Amino acid sequence: MSHDVRLRPSARGPLVLVVDEELTRRSILSRMIRAFGYSVRNCPTSREALQFLRDHPREVRLLIADLMLPGMDGGELVERGLDLDPTVRVLLTVDTDNPEAVELHAGYHDFAWVRKPITFSALANRLDELFTRRPLPRYTPPMSPPVRTWRRSGQFQA
Repeated sequence: MSHDVRLRPSARGPLVLVVDEELTRRSILSRMIRAFGYSVRNCPTSREALQFLRDHPREVRLLIADLMLPGMDGGELVERGLDLDPTVRVLLTVDTDNPEAVELHAGYHDFAWVRKPITFSALANRLDELFTRRPLPRYTPPMSPPVRTWRRSGQFQA
């Protein structure tokens, strides 16, 4: 496992696993996430991220992965990560200026994503959506309006 994966315990917020092959981008993203009060671990490869998920079951609450990871792309990593822990939230980072990334992203359109380069406000919005999203209420068919009748006094009666 890479020296970049930090295994020290933290009493801070939910654990976020950041996976990106570029050290600078990984470091910047990790600092932004820590600024929001979350704990962060880093992995440079999909293989190391999957191993971290196996070694720390149910600890990671959000998996952030670059879509264009070498070897196993970020979308496949996310799918495999969800197989290990279906409760983990996921966020892909996508370079929308890269035609290959845009084409690959079409296959993973069901996952939350954020455009690279990632801004502080865009990340804040995504984290808020991912951690505060409430389940949709169950569908209940609309009730038919009450039958109202006209009273002789000139008023409607329910």
